[in-house]
Amino acid sequence: MRGSPLLRTVIVILILILASIPIWKLTHKAKAVVAAPEAVHAAKTGVRVDLSFVRSPLEFQLLHLGKVIWEEKSPPEMIGKNFEMEFPKEGVDLEIKAAWTSGTPVAAVRVSITHGNGNPIQKSAWGTGSVDEVLTFCESE
Repeated sequence: MRGSPLLRTVIVILILILASIPIWKLTHKAKAVVAAPEAVHAAKTGVRVDLSFVRSPLEFQLLHLGKVIWEEKSPPEMIGKNFEMEFPKEGVDLEIKAAWTSGTPVAAVRVSITHGNGNPIQKSAWGTGSVDEVLTFCESE
């Protein structure tokens, strides 16, 4: 054998240390500050909302983004209204709250939204005595 085993060991350790530097840099990236993306707001457009009840409720509320946008006491079984609201491609969430007289069997409300291309998007909510449900309406449906 030629050379000292101690010298060979030191050379191998130095090579391993030098090889570990790029590995360390790859696995421990510096945290880069990334600016938050700006919120893209859809333009407000005309939206038609039609409600159909199985039985006329005592009252109902329609909420968008936590705010009451439509409220009626003793509405007819079919009612509709036009709104100006943002309708992003991800969809819009509407919360429907309705209350019927006590003892009313299962009741339902159908919410129909007409937007953009004119094809209505329909969702239903069912309940006994009352309904409090969030419905999501997307253009792709």
